[in-house]
Amino acid sequence: MPNKTTRERIKMAIIKSVNTRLEEKRIELEKIKSRSRKKIGNISQRDLFLTGIGLYWGEGRKFDESVTISNSDPKMIRFYIHWLNVCCGVPLKDLKGEIHLYPDSNIKIAKRYWGKVTGLKEHQFYKTQIDKRLGKKKAKKGRLPYGTIHIYMKAGNVSVRKLHRMIVEWINQVAGVAQR
Repeated sequence: MPNKTTRERIKMAIIKSVNTRLEEKRIELEKIKSRSRKKIGNISQRDLFLTGIGLYWGEGRKFDESVTISNSDPKMIRFYIHWLNVCCGVPLKDLKGEIHLYPDSNIKIAKRYWGKVTGLKEHQFYKTQIDKRLGKKKAKKGRLPYGTIHIYMKAGNVSVRKLHRMIVEWINQVAGVAQR
């Protein structure tokens, strides 16, 4: 068995090695962030507009002429609401949210969370939906503590149908690039 001094030297060498690896990772991450910021540069209104179209194309509802998206990623939801406001002229007051949760989620905590993420007031939320399907995998338990949120434009508004049709046409225009 090594003596106390040897054990201490081994321990210090391990700590130094771990710290060196952590510092190397930190430096590499900073380089990646810097290169990423340079590659993106300043985001123009057009960049914002086209990114929103791509987001809606991938995640938005393309049927029934409603302007709706659902996801669990708070950054995506914030971006979508920003895009609707800045690029489509939809004020926050014209939006509604509907939270979908698993039975193990806390409704009050999820509502508070999505309220902070979206800026929606309590009266702008529809009734929370709980997924009560049987046979759900136990591995999913606790994986989405805040569930998903569906962001809707208020129904019954003629401009909702018009905006939906415009978004679908924008998607068609972008998709047309691959047809050329």
